[in-house]
Amino acid sequence: MENNMEKAMELNIESWNKAGYPIPEAYKNWCMEHGREDLLGDAPSAETAFLPLPSRGELAAMFGIDLPADLAHESAEEPATEADMDAMINLAIEQMARDFGVNIHEK
Repeated sequence: MENNMEKAMELNIESWNKAGYPIPEAYKNWCMEHGREDLLGDAPSAETAFLPLPSRGELAAMFGIDLPADLAHESAEEPATEADMDAMINLAIEQMARDFGVNIHEK
């Protein structure tokens, strides 16, 4: 059954490409979820959609948070790592919770 579904997806995407129509978002999502980015041609995959990574400063600006004052300017210009992203998401959550007066309980 899964093989039939995959074949149908391939045929639909191939038809849209030949006709010059844009591939619907649901089909793009299916391709990314099932590791079939090859069907999309030049469309960005889930892994490459965010490359190159933003700098730490740009990432902080996206989340609307302030970097610590003791962080060197050069360090803020370096590309963000996955750990930086996790830390900034947590910091953004903490700042939003403080702004709205919400208590965040540690597990």
